[in-house]
Amino acid sequence: MKRCGRRAVLMWALSWLAACAPMKRAVEPTTSLPAVDWAAKINQADSLFAKGHYTAIKDALRIYKDALEVPAWRAAVAEEYVRSAIAYRQGRLDDAEKDLRASLDIEPSGSDAAYYLGRLYADRKEWLNSGVYFAGAAFSLEEKERGMGKKIEEIEASEMTAERKARLVVKKRVQILSVQATKATCQYNGAAGFHNAGVFERALDLARLAAAHPAFADKAAELIKLIRDR
Repeated sequence: MKRCGRRAVLMWALSWLAACAPMKRAVEPTTSLPAVDWAAKINQADSLFAKGHYTAIKDALRIYKDALEVPAWRAAVAEEYVRSAIAYRQGRLDDAEKDLRASLDIEPSGSDAAYYLGRLYADRKEWLNSGVYFAGAAFSLEEKERGMGKKIEEIEASEMTAERKARLVVKKRVQILSVQATKATCQYNGAAGFHNAGVFERALDLARLAAAHPAFADKAAELIKLIRDR
């Protein structure tokens, strides 16, 4: 995905901001969360960054650079992300928020940073912000899914051997399934955040999108009923 200005991802979500009174019955975001891409990668460095000191952070960053071969600007994203992960796990939500926002400044389309900001604001019961960032993460993941679909088309149209094509296409389709699950998680959690903030129209839109995924069909249906019966 091409880098773009911060507005390309976040202003879309921020356009839904409104001053609303919180609901008496809050819908909690789901805790059975599929791992997002960066979260899965930093698990490889858990034993390092869980220590929380500067050397451990640098060692975790080295894993990104060496094992994942990320470009220099994405390495900067990784460093901010690792710092925010440490802060989040240690309960330092203000520090985690600062680092996640710094990560988004570097990579505005970063779905993982937006996802964890949504989760952080849900922990604080700041439901409107939670809904905004979960919705932004879902938007980014939708773009990522489209990009993977185009990649499959490129692979199928290439001059690779049939065996290699089949292997690569299967790999991409598995990745798409993972992205779809994470996207549905963000859609449901975004719907919960907007519902709790009283932004019912937006909550209903996201809940309907989440309901299309089998893993969230029942939970989303309950939320849709709750919105309609208010």
